[in-house]
Amino acid sequence: MPARSLGTIAAAISRHTRGEIPWGEIIQAVQDASIEVQSKYDWPWTRAQANVQIHPSYNTGTITITDQTNAVTGIGTAWDTTWLYRTMLIGQYAYPIASVNSPTSITLAQTINHGSNLVAAPYTIFQDMYPLPDDCEFGSIILIVNPLYRYRMRYIPVYTLERQQVWLPGFLTNFQTGFSDGGYDDATKKNMIRFTPPPSATAEYFIVYRRRVPDLALLTDQSLIPQSFDRLLELMAEYQVRFAQPTPMPGWMELKTEAFQLLQNMRRKMASAMYDNYSSYSTYPSSDALSFYANGVFIGPTAG
Repeated sequence: MPARSLGTIAAAISRHTRGEIPWGEIIQAVQDASIEVQSKYDWPWTRAQANVQIHPSYNTGTITITDQTNAVTGIGTAWDTTWLYRTMLIGQYAYPIASVNSPTSITLAQTINHGSNLVAAPYTIFQDMYPLPDDCEFGSIILIVNPLYRYRMRYIPVYTLERQQVWLPGFLTNFQTGFSDGGYDDATKKNMIRFTPPPSATAEYFIVYRRRVPDLALLTDQSLIPQSFDRLLELMAEYQVRFAQPTPMPGWMELKTEAFQLLQNMRRKMASAMYDNYSSYSTYPSSDALSFYANGVFIGPTAG
């Protein structure tokens, strides 16, 4: 049996409260409970992994730019209009690319200030900024591994990375020393990371990260919590809506006690039998078997 949906949990709470609680209030309580529970600890089911696809640098042909402008014309170039997050290195200066307009036309994010026009000048386009997976909890711990050379990249504070990069302009390699926060890209709505030194060739890096708690926007949406523990959302949400009334409804204290007992059992289970395989959680004992309020009857604490 799959984990219950937002609508199923909300309907159960509505029945338990005899329809006296507005539906929207119940929905909000379930959503709040989902965020609260899954944000408290590094639950194993929030762990996820992906590959970061690294793109090679490009320096075919030459470029011409009129000084004090940002329009770049390529000669003998074959630039790809689908390129994103690229930077153009001209001499010692790195210019973020605003757009690739055609195989021979690029617009830089800022104008150049070289004192003279550039004609048939060499250049290099590289990409050191890469988007994080859409479900990555931005600001959480991220592990990035170079599988070719078998090492873990270290996190480098943003300003430390900038200080390091200024000493090595044009140094491209696929042996990165680390990565930093790359900020937020307004155009693509992506959170970014930045590698140093910039990659030079095609590669794939392995990333392990914490998944963001998903929004429960539709009645069919489900939380990440394994089915053996999804009753916790019902308990916490029902306790909250009962307690939040002008006169708290009876039973809120029992629900709160049972919810936090189940939460404690979840933590104990994670500490004593950790699995990375998400499907393993479907074999856990049901919430009733772990609760000291099984079927609504107080039976005393049970071993977790």
